Amino acid sequence: MQTTFEDAGGTYGFTGESTGEMNAYNVDAIIAPFAGKREIEEIIYYALDTYYTLGVCREADEQISTCVSDFLCIPFSFSSVESIQLNVPHLSQIDYDLPNGCEATAATMLLQYWGLDISPTQFVDDYLPCEQTSIRWGCRYGPNPKQFYAGDPHSETNGWGCFAPVIVTALNRCLPSGYIAKNVSGMSLASLQEQYLAHNIPVAVWVTVDMEEVDKIIQWQSNDGEESFLYPANEHCMVFTGCENDQYYFADPLKEEQATAYASQDAVRAYNEMGMQAVVIVPTGTTGFTPKQ
Repeated sequence: MQTTFEDAGGTYGFTGESTGEMNAYNVDAIIAPFAGKREIEEIIYYALDTYYTLGVCREADEQISTCVSDFLCIPFSFSSVESIQLNVPHLSQIDYDLPNGCEATAATMLLQYWGLDISPTQFVDDYLPCEQTSIRWGCRYGPNPKQFYAGDPHSETNGWGCFAPVIVTALNRCLPSGYIAKNVSGMSLASLQEQYLAHNIPVAVWVTVDMEEVDKIIQWQSNDGEESFLYPANEHCMVFTGCENDQYYFADPLKEEQATAYASQDAVRAYNEMGMQAVVIVPTGTTGFTPKQ
C-alpha cells in the first residue's frame, strides 16, 4: 500500500488547503515522541494542518490518523478535541419582530453573554447602521453591505442583511469601556474554536440557513450606479458556541433551542462559502460586567 502526504504546496500528499494554523494545546504532545526526527515532525505538522482545514471531526481524525499510521508504520492518533459548550443566552429573531435581523440578534447574544442589558430591537434601532434599498426602472439600488445593513431588519420583504464590518461598528457603538468588538474574519472554524471558544469567548459567524448551500444570489447597484453588490439570499448569522466529536454547536436565531448541532463538515462548508466572516467581543481590561457561565 502506497500512502503519500502533501500539504497545499505538494510536499507530502495531504489534501485540503493549508491554513497555516496549528492547534497549540496538543501539537507539542503529538510531536514529543519524535523530537529530533525532522521529517516525521514535518509530516505530522502537515497532517495537523489538514485536520483543522477539514474541520475537527471524527471522520477527518480517523482518515488522517490512518494515513499517518500507515506511513510511519506505528499506531498514531490525534488527541480528541475536548467538548466545549458555552452558555450563551439564546434569542429568537422572530420573537423580536426581526424576520431579517439575524445579524443583529446574533450580535445581541454576544452582548448579553458579556452581561449587557440590551434587546435585539434596541440594537437595531439605536446602533445598527442601516440604509434602505429601492427599485428604480427595474433595478435594485442599495448600500455596500460591508458599510450598512441593506434594507430594514424589521421587514419581511425589504430586509437583506450586512457583513461583519457593519456588526463590528454597531457593537463598538454600544460596548462599555473595557471591551471591544473585533473582526476576526479569515480564521477557520477550528481556529476560532481554539483561540476563542476554548477561552470562553463565543463568536458570531456568517453561514447559511440550516447550513445549506447558497441557492440564490441577490444583486443590487450602489445609489450612484458605480458599484454592484452580490448577496446570498439564504445568508444567515449565528453564534458559534461549542463542539463535540463531529458536530459544531450554534445559537441559531431562527431556532428555539439554546444550542443547535450541525455536522462540522456542513458548518465548515457554509462558513467558507460566506467568506469566513466572524466577529468577537473581547475584554481589554477591567470591566464592570462578566460573561454568563
